[in-house]
Amino acid sequence: KLAVAHCELEFQRAPRGMSTHSYIWNLEKPNKPEMTLKPISPLVCLEYNPKDSHVLVGGCFNGLFGFWDTRKGSYP
Repeated sequence: KLAVAHCELEFQRAPRGMSTHSYIWNLEKPNKPEMTLKPISPLVCLEYNPKDSHVLVGGCFNGLFGFWDTRKGSYP
């Protein structure tokens, strides 16, 4: 699986209504994301826990960070 985060770093220039979502892709089924992560602010970075592949941590543009357990859903 591949977790992908995207953020417009010049946030004040970002288009109005730009999505803050990030995605987890199953590389064996690449036509659509397996899961959509829904942080409160766009993610600048995202990484899997090396000891538990269901847990991710991401750093948000607003300085906060979030933890996701993919077994529990899309929200931190």
